[in-house]
Amino acid sequence: MKTTEIELHPGHWENENSGATGIIKEVEEARKVTKRVYEILKASKVPTTYFEDNTSTNQSQNLNTLVKEHNKDQNGLVVSIHFNASGGTSDKGIGTEVLYYDQKELAENVAKAISNVSGLKNRGAKQHKNLAVLTQTYEPAILIEVCFVNDSTDVALYRRDFEKICYAIAKELAVYLGVNIEEGEKELQFTSPTLRKMYEERLASPGTAKLLDDAAVEVLGYKSKLINGRLSDGDLNAMAIELAVHFAKKC
Repeated sequence: MKTTEIELHPGHWENENSGATGIIKEVEEARKVTKRVYEILKASKVPTTYFEDNTSTNQSQNLNTLVKEHNKDQNGLVVSIHFNASGGTSDKGIGTEVLYYDQKELAENVAKAISNVSGLKNRGAKQHKNLAVLTQTYEPAILIEVCFVNDSTDVALYRRDFEKICYAIAKELAVYLGVNIEEGEKELQFTSPTLRKMYEERLASPGTAKLLDDAAVEVLGYKSKLINGRLSDGDLNAMAIELAVHFAKKC
């Protein structure tokens, strides 16, 4: 049967400790990425579904729930979004990879796209014949491991380029269906390498979003954007400018 839609789900179930934990938690981040990819595809009118498991209490239930959901039809591409982990902690950069059963070309394309826009090491496409969502679903499927939750370099690159990563994934999935989607946010242009470095370091720091969010709530009377999820790069830039203007007027 011809593939006519993208079927997305984040890995694991609602319990935040059901996935890998480290500097960040897989369950939380996988849901953020999956939802954003879904938003991008829907905005580009690419047929897409989103499902998350909020009922399971163990891995067996979770896998059965996901397989059952996707096996309701046979016209989609199943895309399972995860984050990886290795033993201990690291700061060397481990990378991104995409697992597949028989969709090698797509897996290679997605891994390369994520690496190209973020600087995450490309660990490539890896075939697995024992993962439920790859082997027990009737439809073609891939499993994306965005980065490693226990590696500080991976996490910094992921946080910095969240939007680019989501667009890269969405674009490759759309191409799989024969659809081209528009680019996301344009990269900021810098004439000063020093300012670029300062900006990228601030953006990569986990404390930057909280600092700006707290200040915007206290000084500008904004409602917190961190309560219901992440702050995008655009949000951070806008809040920083508003705060700068506010304090400049006070001088």
